[in-house]
Amino acid sequence: MLCVACSRVDPRWRAACQRLLGTRWLTNLHEQQLPIQTREPALPRTLQDRLFRQQMQERDSQRLERLPQPPTRDLTPEQSSLLSKIRQCSHDQDADGSFQLFRQIPQDAGPDWVPHFRGMLLCLTRCMRYEEAKAVFRGAPARDTIMYNMMLGMLARLRHTHDFEVLLRQMDAEQVPRTSVTYTQMLTSCSESNNWAESLKLLETLKTDPELQASASWDVVYLIAMTACGRARLPDQARGLLQQMQDTGTLAQAKHFNALIVACGDDLQQAEKVMEEMRSAGLTPRAADWRALMVSSRNIRDQTRIYGEMRQAIPDVRLEEAWAIMLRTAALAEDFEAVDKVLEEMKSQGCDPDVDSGVPSLRRALGVVSSRRERAQLQETWDRNVSASLDGEAQPAGIAQSQRPDAAAAGAQDADRLPEGWQSTVDPASGNRYYWRVDNPAGTTTWERPI
Repeated sequence: MLCVACSRVDPRWRAACQRLLGTRWLTNLHEQQLPIQTREPALPRTLQDRLFRQQMQERDSQRLERLPQPPTRDLTPEQSSLLSKIRQCSHDQDADGSFQLFRQIPQDAGPDWVPHFRGMLLCLTRCMRYEEAKAVFRGAPARDTIMYNMMLGMLARLRHTHDFEVLLRQMDAEQVPRTSVTYTQMLTSCSESNNWAESLKLLETLKTDPELQASASWDVVYLIAMTACGRARLPDQARGLLQQMQDTGTLAQAKHFNALIVACGDDLQQAEKVMEEMRSAGLTPRAADWRALMVSSRNIRDQTRIYGEMRQAIPDVRLEEAWAIMLRTAALAEDFEAVDKVLEEMKSQGCDPDVDSGVPSLRRALGVVSSRRERAQLQETWDRNVSASLDGEAQPAGIAQSQRPDAAAAGAQDADRLPEGWQSTVDPASGNRYYWRVDNPAGTTTWERPI
């Protein structure tokens, strides 16, 4: 993959390559079996990003369903005290503390303990603690629609599609009635699994069922369907859903326009029109909307301009995720001058790139920068030394002159017959000739003569 001489020939040549290229680079690339030129995958909205954003939001801001207050007069003082602790853990998003309280509930708990199980399940599912939530769910003395909806919502966000379907069938088998929230969780599962067509079918089911229609939170329902279309880069479908929602009298919010921006994909001009449309509707773009606009361009100059506009519009905005977007874009383009400018901006805002800020997306972006720098340095070193060796200006140390066959004439004749862009030389240990492309020697070196 890298260099025939490193892996198959005289160990002395490998030692020479290690001295020229750097032992750590060479060893890492051999262990990982990675080519020099690879495309880093785009950073996804991972589970860590979701949890981080959730922790930064106001408490209870995204609940689709609130727990009803239990009749505390029917509880013992011990039960009331434990329930208060459970609710505090839920408010603080303390999943570990909530699961510890689960151990204090009697194994033979009856229906009067159901409020405690609901409270623990709310905390664990919001924190997406799958195994702990499953244990609490199974241990509940009774499982109602609210508890099923909590579990379904967590499985949808975790993209556990199979487990989601199994739990939904179990819900039907136990004759637990579905509600509009259940269908909302089903929509979420479709959105997370990029099944936008199924999400539109579920939306029609909600619209045609009178009972579900009366209880549905239509702004949430349409948002999830628009998000599914947005992730599929279907701006026309997302726009049509927004119009349908407005026709029902439901007001559009910033998050609905955010889905439209995402649906624009890499069309920055169209995304900026959506942003203007949002302002015309009397809505102020949020930090999430500015970041979505930044991602609509893969040009670091456009992103830098939008970053400056965001800072003017929202002076006290958190900047870590915006830095992550710019760092990733510049690093993937190997524009290290732009990378350095972003790093300087981070330092000027009191964020040391060498210290973990706790923001997952920024942590990953800095990892991409480090990886790309290393690859670029390795490629540069490789090209320089290959060029020098072809010109006869550099030979690996430790190999005697008598061990290097003089194949200059044969090499020149062979080069005349090679396809354009290919070169070759003779391996000093085996006497066999190997070949490589000039524009990518590390990734194309081979024993077989190109045709």
